[in-house]
Amino acid sequence: MTIRGAFATTDITPAIGAPIPGDFTPRISIGIREPLKARAVVLDNGKELFAIVGVDSVSITNETVAEARKLICGNIKVFSPRQILISASHTHSGGPANSVLGTEIDLDYCHTIAVKISEAVEQAWREREVGSMACVSGECPGWAFNRRWVQKDGSHRTFPVKGSPDNICPAGPTDSEIKLIAFRDGEKNIKGMIGNFTCHSTVEMKNQFSPDFCAFWQKSLQKIYGEDFILVFLNGACGDVTQIDYSNLNQDVKIEEMGAALAKASENALRDAVFSDQIILAHRYQDCKVPLRHPDAAMLERDKKLLASGIEPWTPEMWHARDRQLLEKQQGSLNELSCSVDIYHVGDFYICAAPWQPFCEYGLRLKEGQPGEILIAMMSNGNIGYVPCSDAFSFGGYEAILCRGSHLKPAAGDIILRKMLDLLDLF
Repeated sequence: MTIRGAFATTDITPAIGAPIPGDFTPRISIGIREPLKARAVVLDNGKELFAIVGVDSVSITNETVAEARKLICGNIKVFSPRQILISASHTHSGGPANSVLGTEIDLDYCHTIAVKISEAVEQAWREREVGSMACVSGECPGWAFNRRWVQKDGSHRTFPVKGSPDNICPAGPTDSEIKLIAFRDGEKNIKGMIGNFTCHSTVEMKNQFSPDFCAFWQKSLQKIYGEDFILVFLNGACGDVTQIDYSNLNQDVKIEEMGAALAKASENALRDAVFSDQIILAHRYQDCKVPLRHPDAAMLERDKKLLASGIEPWTPEMWHARDRQLLEKQQGSLNELSCSVDIYHVGDFYICAAPWQPFCEYGLRLKEGQPGEILIAMMSNGNIGYVPCSDAFSFGGYEAILCRGSHLKPAAGDIILRKMLDLLDLF
């Protein structure tokens, strides 16, 4: 069971002029802050093997995942599709990989992503070497905050106005934990890590392509471990968590400082790490069905009238009206979706992966009472959209508004969580 592994990266930056998804108003790129990447690690202990890929994208469609897996399995015959984990960083400064808010998908770009994911995995497969691994946890507080706040009237508001007298307290929790799976070669040089942190990748939302904070986390780690070091980033349960502290009027988030703080926390966590060349790799997976919401006839009629009113087209109300029309065409008569759930056991960690964007509470509930260490990988192996906690549907806020990015019934979160717990019980 001696572990072998390697890391590789490929560039997925679109041409300047391509749209950037992640905002109500369409944004057209005018430059590159940092190149967008697909970063892959292949792990192989002779009995099981995984490819784990972090993609600098707001999300990845089911079809893109399927195409990338088909390419990899066609070129590396020992792989099966579910051994390949493909996870989006959820950067809001990436290319048009999905139809999100005011931006529509570019299918040619999706094909490019699939090809580049395959190339990264194939390179890592060719270059794998005997090494050792360590799985460690640490804390990096002060960089992620719940973006939903309880208001004086009892409702919940997403993106509250800073300093408003209506703001009472955050409506949900945060998770400041970092988790790292580090690989070093036979000379004890750390070659790369799988890194996990829970925060929306929205520190930079301008008109330049950027992987957001994970790129600056990697850049700071490269100062410690060498310029060839690669960080495969898996985002946690960040559906309601962002970098903005709505209680702090003077907050000024600098992405370089956030990256440096995450790197320092990583270095501290690894200081006393015990590396081993005997690493468990195991995998359990099963699909579940999650129920869909549909706009009713009255809602669709109101939306049509609003869209015909000539009001400025990119207000939130106009965008939601437009999006629900598109949602109804997309869903048709479907009443449920298939949701893939995968647990990848790597050393001391269990990577819990699904194509959801869950509220932080789900991640914390999953970690509670588990005998092993849990690492949440959201937006993995596809995209089914937001999974708010049930109270969000009652108390309000942006994430539960019916649209293409939030079209599941309140029961969906508990269904996915239950499936993950059932799979964890099988190890």
